[in-house]
Amino acid sequence: MGRRNPRRRYQVRAVLLPIAIIATSLFGMATASADEVSVPPVTIPPTDTDFTQVVSVQQFDPALGTLTGVRVEITGGVTGTMGIENTSTSSTSTATLTLSADVEVFLTSDPSIAATPSTPSASESVSLALYDGVLDFDGDSGEFFDSINGADTTTTTLTDAALLAAATGTGTVDLTVDASATSGANATGGNTVTQFLTQASAEILVTYIFDTPSIDIEKSTNGEDADTPTGPDVPVGDPVLWEYVVTNDGAEDLTDVVVVDDQGVTVSCPQDTLVVGESMTCTASGTAVLGQYANIGTVTALSPSEEPVTDSDPSHYRGVADLVEALPAIDIVKDPDTQTVVSGEDATFTITVTNPGPVDLVNVEVTDPLAPDCDNVIGDLAIDASVTYTCTVTGVTAGFTNVATVTGDDGAGNSVSDEDDAIVIVAEQQTPQIEIVKDPDLQMVTLGGDDTATWTIVVTNPGPVDLVNVVVTDPQAPGCDRTIGDLAVGDSFDYECSLSGVTAAFTNVATVTGEDASGNQVTDSDDADVAVGLVASGSESERIAVLGMMLLGFGAALLGFGRRRRTD
Repeated sequence: MGRRNPRRRYQVRAVLLPIAIIATSLFGMATASADEVSVPPVTIPPTDTDFTQVVSVQQFDPALGTLTGVRVEITGGVTGTMGIENTSTSSTSTATLTLSADVEVFLTSDPSIAATPSTPSASESVSLALYDGVLDFDGDSGEFFDSINGADTTTTTLTDAALLAAATGTGTVDLTVDASATSGANATGGNTVTQFLTQASAEILVTYIFDTPSIDIEKSTNGEDADTPTGPDVPVGDPVLWEYVVTNDGAEDLTDVVVVDDQGVTVSCPQDTLVVGESMTCTASGTAVLGQYANIGTVTALSPSEEPVTDSDPSHYRGVADLVEALPAIDIVKDPDTQTVVSGEDATFTITVTNPGPVDLVNVEVTDPLAPDCDNVIGDLAIDASVTYTCTVTGVTAGFTNVATVTGDDGAGNSVSDEDDAIVIVAEQQTPQIEIVKDPDLQMVTLGGDDTATWTIVVTNPGPVDLVNVVVTDPQAPGCDRTIGDLAVGDSFDYECSLSGVTAAFTNVATVTGEDASGNQVTDSDDADVAVGLVASGSESERIAVLGMMLLGFGAALLGFGRRRRTD
C-alpha cells in the first residue's frame, strides 16, 4: 500500500437474462402498482474503478399496455482505502480526504439518454505533524484509513421516445453502467502525498410505467343515472328508454366494442370501435312493468394486443300503476290468535312482518307493550320481503290480550303502521290419571293338565292430559311387562300375556306408570288370582273339581277376593 494504484478502466458485457440478476419472464416481474411493473435489480459488486459494464434487462411486454416511462433508480456505493503523508519538515498540515465515485447509467444504443448519476462518497479529516522521515502513511506525519464506505441513490424517470421504443418488446434492452473514481484530498499547509484505492458498486432497479387499455360505461333510465333503487317512477305500460354512454378512457384504441344487458334487452350501438378518448351512446327500449326493476349494462372490447377490457353499470326504475299504489304499506301477523297455557308456563308467539310494496321501507320497528321480548328493530325492508321471528312471555299466571304494532316509512315522509293482537288463556293445573285392568280376576290351572295362566291387560288414559313414557311391569308374570310409550287422552292399549308352568296358587299385580309433559308422575295397579287343581278320572274327578270350586268360592267370599283394584 506504499503507492497509489493507477485508475483502471474495464469494459465488461454482462448478459444476465438466463439467471438471477435481471433475468425474468413476464410472470417474474413484480407489479409495483396497477400501472407499473419492475424487474429484479441489477447488482454490480465492489469493483476497482474505473470500469464499464453493459447489462441486458427484460423489455416491457406490450401485451400489458402502452409504455409511457422508464424509472431508473441507481444506488451507487464506494469503498476502499485512503492514505496521506506530510513530507514537509517546516510546516504542519490539515487535510480532508474524500473517497468518491461517479456511477452513470445510459442507453447503450444512445448514450445521450441517461439517468441522473449516483455520486457516493465518504470523507475523513486529519491533522499532520512535521515529516517524521518515513513515507509510510503512518506515525505523527501520516494517516491511513481502511474500509471506507459511502452510498448515494438517485431516481430518474425517462420518457424519451427512443428509450420507450428500445425498451418495448419481448426480448431485452442494453444499458451501460459506467463507474469512475473521483477521490481526492484538500490539504492546507505542509506538502502532502496521498494514496487512494477506490472501488465502486451499483444496484440498478428498472421500473416500467405504462397505460393500460380501459373502457367505461354509464347507463341511464329515462334520462336518470339510477345506479341505486328506486330510480324514476314509470307508469306501468309506459315506454322505458335506456342509454349506455361508452367511453374509451384508456391509452389504446379499442375494437370489437359490444354492449349487452343482463335482462335480455336488445342494445343498439352506432359503431364497434373507439379511439382513445372517444365516446358513443348506445340505446335500448322496453315497457314498464309493475314494481322495482333492475338491469345491468356491460361493455366489452379488445385492445390492439387483443387484451379484453370490460365495464358494467346498473340502472333501476319503479313501475307504478297509479299514485295510490305507489304509497307504502306494511303488514304484521301475530300467531297464534289464541293459545291456552297452564298457570306458570310460557306463552310463545310467532311474528311475521311483510312489506307488500310498492316501495321499499326504512325504520321498520315492532313494539309490543305486554310482551317486551317481541319488540324488534328491523330497519330496512325491501318490497315483498318478510321478517319472521319468535318471542316469549315467561311465567304467565293470568290471561291477557296483547297487541303487536309495526311502524315504518318510505324515506320520503310517508309513514305506515299495522297491528295484530293475540289472546292468552290461563288454565288451572291439570292432574294426569291412568288406569289398568287385568282380567280375569280369578282363574284355575291344573297340575298334570293345562298349567298356563293367561290374562288380558287394558291400560287407559282417562285424561285430562296426554301421557308419555307409559310402562307396565308385572314381577310375577314377566311376560306381561310392556313399554307402551305415548298414550293420548281417551286412548287405550290392550294386550294378552301368559305364564306357563304354574304349580302353586298365587296373586300377581300388574302396575302401570307414566307422566305428563311437565314430568308429573302417575301410576295404577290391578291384581289377579290363580288357583291350582288336580286332574282326576270319572265321577271322582268331578267330585273333586266341584269340591275345589266350592272351597275356592268360599275363600274368595271370605277374603273379598283379597285384592285392591286401584292404587293411585
